[in-house]
Amino acid sequence: MITFEQANAIHEQHPTIIGRKTFGNAVLFDYYYKDYQLFNTVPGIRDLRGAVFIDGELASLPFHAFFNVGESKAELSFSGYYSEKQDGSMLQVSSHRGQLIVGSRASLEGYVAREAPISEELAAFAHENDEYTFLFEFLDPGHMIVLRHTKPELVFLAARSKVTGEYRHDFSPPGTTINEVMPLTPEIWGRIQPELDESSEREGVVMFTDGDFWKYKIDWYLGLHRLTSDRRPSNYLAAWADGTLDDSLAVLNRYGRDDVIEEILSSVNSFVGELTDTLHQMVKVAAAKTTAKDIALSLERSTIIETMVFAEVMSAFRDNRLDDLGVMFQNIRSRFDKGRFKKYLREED
Repeated sequence: MITFEQANAIHEQHPTIIGRKTFGNAVLFDYYYKDYQLFNTVPGIRDLRGAVFIDGELASLPFHAFFNVGESKAELSFSGYYSEKQDGSMLQVSSHRGQLIVGSRASLEGYVAREAPISEELAAFAHENDEYTFLFEFLDPGHMIVLRHTKPELVFLAARSKVTGEYRHDFSPPGTTINEVMPLTPEIWGRIQPELDESSEREGVVMFTDGDFWKYKIDWYLGLHRLTSDRRPSNYLAAWADGTLDDSLAVLNRYGRDDVIEEILSSVNSFVGELTDTLHQMVKVAAAKTTAKDIALSLERSTIIETMVFAEVMSAFRDNRLDDLGVMFQNIRSRFDKGRFKKYLREED
């Protein structure tokens, strides 16, 4: 399995794509967004979806990053198994040398870690089976994603071996609901796909076929009408910023819109390249200065990207965090809204 040295090297090579966060004695690696070329070529990068290390040892290993059906050009056999995709927050629970690890893919201290109902029995179960990371969907009426739930609930999805990376579904963690796993064949898929496409009040399914997991989200959940009614590049840059671009690409591919996909990726890659280059250049200048005034006098601010990056660089200089490019990149990304993307693209209303 992936080692701490591998994970750290990937982070250092791609700090604006793979983040590294420290929580006490634990280090968590998670991706900020999918770079399709890297995710298909860099060994181990897909495991950096909330992987946790303690003292250099792999302590928790959630689901690897996987794709939507239609997000790649892979020809699938639809032979394996599938289960309902739950509309909640991913929870990882693992034990490492007697230390219980509870968190989401992004944090060991956030809402999921604080609010998930981890019973003493479930904690003991994790300690007894410490080779595995137990993966759940946390359904919480107080934090609705899209679908509404009636009570807090942990739905067991799978257990993943920290030794081999393999998945198991035959555990029964105490106090949790088991997400049913059902057989998948081409005939079964031919029957259920039309049912999914016509259904509502569901997110979709997750299937395991051809050696990998794949998501299939239904049009109702994705709001297909929003994707097809306004295809301006600013909409897709906004989707990249809020993390929904992969779903959008999958739906467009499903409907054979390769022309639109090519335009989207061209827009996103151009923007990300310009943002990344500007950030690197400004940080290099700022790191050589001793005062905020010197930085301000040295940096150009003639474009919206330069203005946004400049504000973050100044904040990072004051907070002594110029070395954390990943956090800086995500802070800038989170502040770009549709209006700013329209200004960047010079789109008319």
